[in-house]
Amino acid sequence: MTVLAIARRELAALYRSPVAWVVLAAVTAIVAFIFLLHLNTYLQVQPRLERSQGGPGVTAFLVPRLFGAATTIYLMAAPLLTMGLLAGERRNGTLPLLLSAPVSTLEIVLGKFIGVLGVLLAMVALTALMPATLALVAHIDAGALLLATLGAALFVAAAGAAGLYLSALTRQPAVAAVATLGLLLILLLLGEWGRTLGGDWTPLLAYPAPSTHLAPFFKGLFDSGAAAFFVLFAVVFLALAVRRLDNERLQR
Repeated sequence: MTVLAIARRELAALYRSPVAWVVLAAVTAIVAFIFLLHLNTYLQVQPRLERSQGGPGVTAFLVPRLFGAATTIYLMAAPLLTMGLLAGERRNGTLPLLLSAPVSTLEIVLGKFIGVLGVLLAMVALTALMPATLALVAHIDAGALLLATLGAALFVAAAGAAGLYLSALTRQPAVAAVATLGLLLILLLLGEWGRTLGGDWTPLLAYPAPSTHLAPFFKGLFDSGAAAFFVLFAVVFLALAVRRLDNERLQR
């Protein structure tokens, strides 16, 4: 059983589960509502923006607002998709069978991660399609849209890795979901707290906040440091999940 085989198994299991479809439908509906609200706002202020000749275009107006709101929705959706990755296996009694298979714990973790990433990236793709449809009637900056999509994809990958690790710590998926949501909310609030305190606290507390590193992408800029933050965030939590499963395998 290879990494891709585990990933296919996990992805198929997620799409057979009603949870994945309910989460995808709910996220898409909420994000679509937010998109329509911002589009309506843009249409109302468009004449004033055209007269000023220095206002943002449709892409610069819609994309940061849409993806900024969408990432908050992803933050709440990711725990629901990752909670059963390993906690569900442990609760159902299938984790010992998985650990006894002739595969490494790294392959198990990567397979699970790639599988859930397929659903998480589907959420991001559905969000990106919304402003992309405006290309039929308006000029859309494809580069800015792609960078915003990349930032959101990096964010959900990092959130998925954190959820996978926390799912490895318990046998109750609900506990894993609450723990993942709590961790992501704490990181989000750290940035807000840093901005409130001001001074030297601002960069210190803002650095671990995902919103700090998402801002350049949503502005149409590629920030290699921000990309590295999300990659390292995911790698650390995947490594912790591997270590957790290694310890569990050695105890058997």
